[in-house]
Amino acid sequence: IGLVPALADSGDPDLPKISAQELIEKIAASDVQQLSGTVKITTDLGLPDLGGLENSLGSAAGPSGSGDSSADPTTKLTELASGTHTLRVAADGENRQKVSLLENAAEYSLIHNGKDVWGYDSESNSVFHTTASESDGKQKEELPATPKDLAEEALKAADKTTSVTVEGTAQVAGRDAYRLVVKPKDEGSTVGQITVAVDAKTGLPLKFTLTPASGGAAVVDAGFTQVSFAKPAA
Repeated sequence: IGLVPALADSGDPDLPKISAQELIEKIAASDVQQLSGTVKITTDLGLPDLGGLENSLGSAAGPSGSGDSSADPTTKLTELASGTHTLRVAADGENRQKVSLLENAAEYSLIHNGKDVWGYDSESNSVFHTTASESDGKQKEELPATPKDLAEEALKAADKTTSVTVEGTAQVAGRDAYRLVVKPKDEGSTVGQITVAVDAKTGLPLKFTLTPASGGAAVVDAGFTQVSFAKPAA
């Protein structure tokens, strides 16, 4: 019952005007180091050409390691490329992150803690482990398919063939947000538009939706249903 107000859409908030360029800069300047929350992602990659977006889904680039293949993130997280999934995410700085993929009566967790990267698959009771050396610098397992990851991929692809505008506001997971809309100018594009809900305070993308030019259900819909910017428990 306590979660209902945070999950419900309570209408469009009244926020100060902002230009598309200012909002893009706000996303780029966003430096959220601590957060925890739940992300729901639905994907149906039926479009023939999504550029780098399709490659970003289901991939967790990182060093090779040892352990059972069912716990290896490079294979386990490809499940995000189709269907509806729920992720629990948490971050405490650049060297401490966790993402858990919740499944029916099972859970897969990927944990980055300092030099260690662990993957655990409860269904097969198997583990994956690797380490990142100091020479790797900021090398780490990326949280896959978060709204921020997807928004950054979309903005990388934005050029003269696309229009980028701010179209109103929204409330996502109880947070006030601006709606950044990216539309291809090419009539032959299979992409209708991309909408990114950007947290008005932190600049963090909270929700990412890609709809096809043909209409119908979203190809990718990923967004926080609950989020907190407090320091997560160890």
